Amino acid sequence: MQGDEEDKEKKGEKGMLHLVALPFPVQGHMAPMLQLCNLLASRGLRITFVHLQSNFSRLHFSHREQGSSDVPPPNVHHVSLPASLPGTATSNPESIRSRVRAIEQLLPSFVQLLSCLHARDRVSCIIADALMSWAHTAGSHLGIPGAALWTGTLSSCAAYCNIPLLASHGVFPIQDMVGGPEQPLRCIPKLPKIFTFADLPSFFHAATWPDDVLDFILLQMNLMNSAKWVLSNSLSLEPEKELEESMKASMPIMSIGPLVTLQHRHFFGMQVPNQLLGPHPRASLWHEDATCLEWLQGRPSLSVLYVSFGSIVAFSTEQLQEIAMGLESSQQPFLWALRPDSIEDKSEASSKYDQISRRSKVGLVVPWAPQVEVLAHASVGGFMTHCGWNSLLESILMGKPMIGFPQFAEQKMNCRLMEHWRVGMKLPVGSKGEVDREQVKSCVNLLMNNQEENAFRVACTELRAHLLNQLFDKNGPSSRNVDDFIFGLFETDRASQSRIDHTLSI
Repeated sequence: MQGDEEDKEKKGEKGMLHLVALPFPVQGHMAPMLQLCNLLASRGLRITFVHLQSNFSRLHFSHREQGSSDVPPPNVHHVSLPASLPGTATSNPESIRSRVRAIEQLLPSFVQLLSCLHARDRVSCIIADALMSWAHTAGSHLGIPGAALWTGTLSSCAAYCNIPLLASHGVFPIQDMVGGPEQPLRCIPKLPKIFTFADLPSFFHAATWPDDVLDFILLQMNLMNSAKWVLSNSLSLEPEKELEESMKASMPIMSIGPLVTLQHRHFFGMQVPNQLLGPHPRASLWHEDATCLEWLQGRPSLSVLYVSFGSIVAFSTEQLQEIAMGLESSQQPFLWALRPDSIEDKSEASSKYDQISRRSKVGLVVPWAPQVEVLAHASVGGFMTHCGWNSLLESILMGKPMIGFPQFAEQKMNCRLMEHWRVGMKLPVGSKGEVDREQVKSCVNLLMNNQEENAFRVACTELRAHLLNQLFDKNGPSSRNVDDFIFGLFETDRASQSRIDHTLSI
């Protein structure tokens, strides 16, 4: 075991509950787990955050590279399992398949780590990503209750939970359908009627995903049912609010979103104790090029389009070229966070990346950007996004309307919610999901022109105010659910301790 866990009990930690957190080891899942742990730490709980060694090294590299301290925040301690995942995470099915296989081999090393932690400092709960629900098997052998973190929307959770129901209707996995994929999705009870079969997660489509990936997802969803609590980074906002009430009948679900990192809460005016605003390991596995913030300085208010398609999505050379030419021909200043590994054809990746990053006359291309800081900048007026749930939440909380170009996993469901809330538009695509430069240009100009009167911006500003009220209101649904979770932790821990004391007294 490697990390900053101290053998010696730290001053002030006596009597704190000790939780172990295990995220799914990719960027979009690690970030909300870390946000949740920072939130719980601010409420007096102590967390051991478990990384894979390969990710742990990259997070610390990010610290050193950017001149930050490696000292962890109070009450959150980081350790690592001696394991790495193959290659770089991309949306390619074979990349996901190889990573799933590696993740399936982690149980023995996690059991060893958990047993060591539990023997030295009793663990009161395991918080595992829903896709790492095998961790609850390890916890059950030690009498440790579990909480599952669903990092996305309740709608996507409901879709995954109802895979057996879809199969019974003969529509899973999704293949050629009578009526076409855009027909309304009516066979999942209580799922908001805004969704169509085409919106269902990419894993649901037979032509795309290997059977063993689907088997892994199904197993994790079944194991999630063994968790005592299911926490969701979702919003108490229609149409999700009604869905939450119906889901509570079959699982102990709690909406606790939007999860926001402590170090970013100053963007929203949130006041937290100074000692909790200390250095946090960045939830980024890439070096964030902060020079782009200097590039934004002095540019007119709301004039720059921020472009990022997340940490996993990869495009063909031709598709990336169409996006680049559409952005350029729009004549709208843009900042594009484009990972060098975003190009599927690795033989062309280096030359094509250099070509795109150097040729622009109106934009700046960087490998990775500090996204929250960029979206908070006064010069940024909109966001072209893959509709990852973290990105969508951050954009709304910064009041920036979006152009959605969903690619992978639950992103089409997120995009549908974005359209329903009228905070952005979906980029039109062809029959194979491709986009052309003229569509890119048209959408960019529509989003970015007349920003102050833009209907998307008005709706985004109104929704932002609603979410900030939820975030700040101590009596709001998210805060109440966090309170209930913490109360439940203490109640369960007291009952567990009583059983231990009774056993020892016999």
